[in-house]
Amino acid sequence: MAFHEKEYIIAYKSLKDGDYEYSWSLDKSFTDHFDSTEIMDISVEVDVHLIKSSRLLQFLFKVSGNITFECDRCLDFVSLPVELENEMIFKIEGKENNFEEEILYLSEEESIINMAPFIYENIIFSFPIKRVHGTDKKGKSLCNKDMIKKLETLLVKDEKPVDERWNDLNKLLNN
Repeated sequence: MAFHEKEYIIAYKSLKDGDYEYSWSLDKSFTDHFDSTEIMDISVEVDVHLIKSSRLLQFLFKVSGNITFECDRCLDFVSLPVELENEMIFKIEGKENNFEEEILYLSEEESIINMAPFIYENIIFSFPIKRVHGTDKKGKSLCNKDMIKKLETLLVKDEKPVDERWNDLNKLLNN
C-alpha cells in the first residue's frame, strides 16, 4: 500500500458539529514518507474520533498494532506490540500563532487539516522505551546468542590499575 497524503486530509470546515470516526491501516510506506529510520516494519491500526464544534476540534487517537525495531541488545529485528490513546485539541481562531501546551491553533482561513503528521507523532509516542527481545519460560533472553557472544568479546574486562594517588582522592570523595 503506497502513501497518498490526500487519504489523511480532513475537510473539517465542511463538517457539521458532531462526532466523526476515521480509521487507517498503516504499513511501512506510511513511516517511510517521514524518513523514519527506527522503524523496520509496521502494522498498526489508527482510529481517530473527531468531536467537532463551531470553534473546536477534539481528536481522540487510538493506535494499536506491531512495530518491528532493532533490538537494543542484540541488533536483530524484534516485533513489539504498541498501544496508545491520546488526545489533541485544535482551536479555530483569527490568529494561528497562539501557543498553549495542550491546544493547537488553526486560523479561520484554514478549511482542511492533514492528519498524517499527527498520526505519525502518535505512533512515535507509542514506542516502547526499551526495545529488546523477551524471555523464554525459563527466563532466558531470546536475543541472538551469536551476536551477544560477539558483543561480549568486545567488552573491556580488564581494568587498568588505578594510580595510588587517586585512591586518596577517592577516599575524600566517599566521606
